[in-house]
Order: sequence, then C-alpha cells, then structure tokens
Amino acid sequence: MKLPLYFKFKAFLFLCLIHLNSVSQDSDIQDLVFYTNENCPFLLTETIVNSSVYCLEYFAVEYNSNRNSTILTIHKITPDQLLLEGSRIKAKRLSNFRPIYINGVLSRNNYDYQGTGYDRGHLVPAGDFVWNQNAKDQTFYHVNITHQKDFLNRGRWAGLENQIRNKVLEINEEALVITGIYFSDNDIDQIGPNQVDIGEAFYKILYFPRTHEVFSWLMLNEINSEEDIKASQISINQLEALTRRNFLEKLPDEIEDNIEMKVNEF
Repeated sequence: MKLPLYFKFKAFLFLCLIHLNSVSQDSDIQDLVFYTNENCPFLLTETIVNSSVYCLEYFAVEYNSNRNSTILTIHKITPDQLLLEGSRIKAKRLSNFRPIYINGVLSRNNYDYQGTGYDRGHLVPAGDFVWNQNAKDQTFYHVNITHQKDFLNRGRWAGLENQIRNKVLEINEEALVITGIYFSDNDIDQIGPNQVDIGEAFYKILYFPRTHEVFSWLMLNEINSEEDIKASQISINQLEALTRRNFLEKLPDEIEDNIEMKVNEF
C-alpha cells in the first residue's frame, strides 16, 4: 500500500530529527589542545604531579583516562563575575553538552547518561560565570560533567554552589574552588558506552588566598541522603585522609598545617 504524500513527508521529517539528534552528540566537538602548564593561574596552591592535569582558559582539570573521567577541577570566583549589574549582558546557558578530544581520544558524551538515572552534573558550575559567555560555554564541555544523582545535583549540591557564590559576594574577596570526585575502594559501577566510573561522593574546597580562610565539604552521591550543607563540612585533613591527596601543598607549611585541621563555620 502506498503512503499518502503527507505521511511520507512526516516520515521524512521524523528521520531527519533522529539524524539531527544523533549528530548533535558530536556536532559541537572541539578538538582542543589540552596542555600541561606550570604557570596555570588556577594552580597557585597545587602541584602538577602528572601529565593528566590540563589548563583550560577558565579552569583546570585533572583527567583520569582509566576511569574515563575528570576527577578534579580548579577554578577562580571573583565578585566581579557575580555582581548583578543592569548594564551588562548576562551569559546564556547552553542547551547542549559538548564532547571534546583529550590526547586524541573522544571524551564521554550524552549517550553515557541516557537512561542511567543520573544527571549530567557540573564540576565547575556554569552559574559561577554570570557575565562571561566563553567561560560559561566551557563549563558545558563533557570533561567538566559527571554522573550525579538528581537528588544531589538539583538539591544540596546546587545549594552549596549558591552559598559559595553568596560567600564570595558577602566578603568581597577572590576565591579558589577545588571540586573533586571520590571513588570508593569497593566495586565501582561503570556506566555508558565509555564505561565511565561512577563516584561515590563529591567534595569541594573553598579557599580565600588573601585571608587564608578555607572551607571544605563532602557529599555522598546518593538519592536518599538527607544531610544538610553544614553537616557535610569536614576538615581538609579528613578529606586528605579519605582521598589520599595533598591539597593546598604550595602554601607555607605553618599556614597549611593551621588551616587544614579546622572546620570553619560557614
């Protein structure tokens, strides 16, 4: 039976839509040249220990190819990035996420999230770049995106990001933010075509270089976690013991030792 022309046209449009949706996964691929840069402005407190730390224009990432995942990001927040001024043009939020190449290998893409029950959560928040379109666009590279439970991503994690921005505006100081993923020593779930390792928890460190004030949090990647933001605070020393990392190691020892043992009220 021959289909009427109208139905043929609708079928053609449907096939085009499917094609566009599949192509859109890769249509915005940026073949970026990632590079290790010991003068990276985001690494003022951290030491580059391997060739998997890359400095982008607006943040730095540490990428673990075995996990197919970025495991840590570092970026700056300044009051000027956040101040609401009517004369400035607000940066628009992208509607798509962008795969990129890392050392010639394509990073994860949207297919690694589809049907998994996880959100595409930002490590460096898009909301930290209110007025900078290029910076906000870079936060949508898949190298900055991770699998987060929706309860966390849209709840306490988003709340923490907002409170950090409010703190920067409140004290009117530039801050450095370290965001990382904690992977358990137990069996790790792997998801998607790229077999991406799923983090058990996420952490943030907020450091104000001028005053050496520091805050840090650890939040479980669970759908039923009810802990509030205050209850998620831990000391840097506790975080270092858990992650087996040394944070803020470029600071003078007397400053580092003093601030890493405290849990400051936020």
